[in-house]
Amino acid sequence: MGHSGGGGLALLATEVLAERNKITSLILLAPAVSHSYDVTIASARVEQGIWHFYSPLDCLFDGLGPILAGTFDGRHTVSTGARGFTNEVARLHQERFRAVMLRSWNFGGHFGCVNQVFAADWLAPLICLAGKP
Repeated sequence: MGHSGGGGLALLATEVLAERNKITSLILLAPAVSHSYDVTIASARVEQGIWHFYSPLDCLFDGLGPILAGTFDGRHTVSTGARGFTNEVARLHQERFRAVMLRSWNFGGHFGCVNQVFAADWLAPLICLAGKP
């Protein structure tokens, strides 16, 4: 699991795994990588999938910030944390911010996806799913 810049690091760590050393799944929370980042290699290294949570309402940290300072992969553009990945690949599950997430105290900003209630309601079930065949 990786949030913001840690999402970029989690992708990189997954990509450098040997093909025979797959991980069960990967959860990305508002990752600070460019929207055109190719997740094909990372997707091939996970058994169940990559779950990507993003929000167009994250205008500062994943919108303006990466335009000015750059993304994890060195692009000056809106990151996937605000826009989502543009390349669809197998086992990539993109979760765009939805109004139902407000019930879990996620208001669509950069840190809404890491609060305790959201983690319990949305992330813990994915983690528990990863332990099942």
